[in-house]
Amino acid sequence: MKLVILFGMLWGGLYLASRKAPQPTLNDLAPTFLETEDTVPGKQQYNLVKPNQSALISEGSANIVKPLTVGDIVPDITFSNLINYPGNSAKLSDFKGKLVILDFWATWCTSCIASFPKVQELQKEFNEQLQILLVTSTLHGDDENKVNALLQKLRNKNRALHLPIAIDDYTSELFPRQSVPHYAWINEDGKVLAITGSLEVTKENIAKALEGKPLNLALRREVPMKNLVFLDDTTLLKQLKHYSIFIKGKLYDYGGSTGTYQIIQESERKGLAVLLGNYSLMDIYIHIAGRLLPGFDNDGARIMYSKKDAADLFFTGKTREERIEWQNQNEYTIGLIDAGAADIKQLYGKLLEELNLKSDFITRITDTLTKCLVLSRVDATREVKSGDALKKSYPLLQQVKSLTSLKSAIRQLLDPLLPVIDSTGLTYKSTIIAWLPSNRSHYNIDDILRQNNLQVKEVNLRLPVMVIKKRSSQN
Repeated sequence: MKLVILFGMLWGGLYLASRKAPQPTLNDLAPTFLETEDTVPGKQQYNLVKPNQSALISEGSANIVKPLTVGDIVPDITFSNLINYPGNSAKLSDFKGKLVILDFWATWCTSCIASFPKVQELQKEFNEQLQILLVTSTLHGDDENKVNALLQKLRNKNRALHLPIAIDDYTSELFPRQSVPHYAWINEDGKVLAITGSLEVTKENIAKALEGKPLNLALRREVPMKNLVFLDDTTLLKQLKHYSIFIKGKLYDYGGSTGTYQIIQESERKGLAVLLGNYSLMDIYIHIAGRLLPGFDNDGARIMYSKKDAADLFFTGKTREERIEWQNQNEYTIGLIDAGAADIKQLYGKLLEELNLKSDFITRITDTLTKCLVLSRVDATREVKSGDALKKSYPLLQQVKSLTSLKSAIRQLLDPLLPVIDSTGLTYKSTIIAWLPSNRSHYNIDDILRQNNLQVKEVNLRLPVMVIKKRSSQN
């Protein structure tokens, strides 16, 4: 069984009102429609460093670190390679009488870095009652040089970080995790009080912990990514005919505390299962459209919905705090196993049926007469390619090298509310070296396009679009 993990991209939708007119169909243009090939990010492997401290359990001749959970007593860890601390090392017992919060992070984790001002402010507010210790690890690919480089970058941005930092593999093995940020709370007696995500690290919860009040925080579980759609290893997938889940609210146990993830699992029957996690409804519709709409290529103008429903489909606020609150309430996880799906396209069709049954929206794919931008070559025998002379004549141009980027640039330059239909005859593997402006204010767009052997015309076409309507408005 082959497991493919793909990370989805966050994307905002655009409103498109339906338009009237007769005329040609999409087939009249005979464009080449090709789906973008899925890519599998390389999985970086890190060498595990054997623990060199005393809190080990023996299994035969091997020493194995026993992971800790809530209620366990934490051994007297020695944090070595300390940065932002008076000495090079410290023991957990050095902080006896304080609430200790271990903030597990990595230099490549943007959400971890974004949370630093908050935890640093909490440290300042609770002062001697609290010790927040940032812990990274070579298991995450970090080392002293990478940490110091990040600290310098933060200083350059007037965001200096003063919390102590440990580069410690042993502590990371005591509190294993699949994603960061990840927090282990240790009370003044050295007992694990909680294991949480970032949202639980608040002034109110810290005050409760210091007062000895029960926190009642949910234990952050780490669900292995191989357990597709929450099925454990004992599930006989070959015998399972149909299984689906639909969960509202961000999951912090699965695939990253703030990120999204996509799993497509293939076996003897291609397209057996799919899982989309921590996505807005619009993100889910975009994934489905990419499989079901020919030539979709992230063209938001081919997804139609009412403006009044926008806030239910994707984030429309402004601040980071508003975004976090919205994501916690309005992101979804949807998963489907269907042995009757013959291929990925059919599987996604069934996924749309599940979404129609379980969400507040009914979505149909229908041929709709729509005003479109049709992109073609001026001379079909010539490549889409402009020489350096064009760049020299127009210094504010930017290079475009792929069909996807080309279509996206055309949308932004001409009209983001109109679908772009590709009639160039190019494929996603074609060589494209085009120079285009980043906006339409500097040059004559038609002239620049012609010099790239391109032209765009507005045409009314009947083409498949995705129409999303609130369930209540169906009646």
